[in-house]
Amino acid sequence: MDEQMINHYEYTVDKKVQGRYRLRRLGMIGLYVLFALSYLLVCVMTIPHLIALLPLFVLILCLATWRYCCISYRYEFASGRLQFFVIYQNRKPLLRYTAVVKDALYIGAYDASLRTEGKAVKTLDFRAAPTDSYCLLCHAEQGEVLVLFDATEKLVSLLRRYNSKTKVVKELLV
Repeated sequence: MDEQMINHYEYTVDKKVQGRYRLRRLGMIGLYVLFALSYLLVCVMTIPHLIALLPLFVLILCLATWRYCCISYRYEFASGRLQFFVIYQNRKPLLRYTAVVKDALYIGAYDASLRTEGKAVKTLDFRAAPTDSYCLLCHAEQGEVLVLFDATEKLVSLLRRYNSKTKVVKELLV
């Protein structure tokens, strides 16, 4: 097997519809209905013939905004770098963060105390659901960055290989 293929890993996870994410989706549907009702009200008072364009306007509005309610995250590991992408409704992946694994300060199970140590820590959340997640604490120019993500056994073994000085905990995968 090729060395490049052994050290390359790709994983995609869909964001689960729960909590604040569910409220955002319901809010978008409510805005679509509110737009349609307000458009009908304005058209009835001014030019009634424009009501025929309502389905077209609602379709354009849905196509332009609904993609932000269908989110997937992709993790790519290659040559000691872990990249995090956001994918909106199966479109082009957008790179959000790249971490060099050997420079990580902490890799392991997420603990809320990592955020509240008195330092300014920027948190990036790439999890499907807010339970049983891993975190990666890195140092950046602006301060420390805490990246939350879902891990698999293969990803944990690659993280352990590229950063042996940091404690990589395997307790969530049991």
